[in-house]
Order: sequence, then structure tokens, then C-alpha cells
Amino acid sequence: MTAPRWLRLLSGRPSLMLLLGVAFLVFVAITFANLAIERSTAQADFDQAKARLGQAEAQNARLQYELGQVEGEQQLLYWAYRLFGVAPSGMKVIEGQPAPAVTPPVAAVETRSQPFWINWWQRLRQP
Repeated sequence: MTAPRWLRLLSGRPSLMLLLGVAFLVFVAITFANLAIERSTAQADFDQAKARLGQAEAQNARLQYELGQVEGEQQLLYWAYRLFGVAPSGMKVIEGQPAPAVTPPVAAVETRSQPFWINWWQRLRQP
């Protein structure tokens, strides 16, 4: 029985076959490592973009709320009166006076005839 043609070409060189097999395995391993690295990088980029999207949506909601507050008629009337003193006809404006400032009672300050460190020194020296 005759050996296959490719085996006859390498009949006296088994070390060459081993070298080619190891080189192929190294090539496959490097390819899979590169694919794994690219996938992890793409996943990190995706997570970062998703976080930025969440922040942008939250900011959009906040700005929409503020826009609704500014566009309201009550807000317009408030600022018209506040800045220009203009009130719509037929509206009665009642301004309150500010509450009187309440001053807290002043605690009696204890006056000593000797400095504070002398009291500390005496307390340290006592048994």
C-alpha cells in the first residue's frame, strides 16, 4: 500500500510537520486573542455610549421641565411684575412686608480674672 502523496513529499521530515502544526496553532491562537480584545473594547465603548445616552436623556427631561415652567403664563406674570412692576388690569397685587428680624438673646459671657490655660494647668495638677 502506498502512502498519500503529501506524506511522500515529507517522508523524512516529521519535525517540519510538527513545526508547521505548531505555527498554525499559534496563528489561530493569536487570531482568537485579537478577536477577544476587539470584542471587549467594543463592549466597553458600547457601555460608555449607553451611559452618555442615559445622561443626555436625563438632561433632556430636566430641560423640557424647565421649558414648561418658563412657557407658563403664571411665570410670565410673575416676572413681568417682579422686573417691571407691571400687573395685568383687574389683578390686585398684595405685597407683604418682610417679617421682623428676630435677634437671638445674647448669652451672658462669663468673665474670668485669669487666663484659660491656668485653669487647664490646675486641672492637670490635681490628683
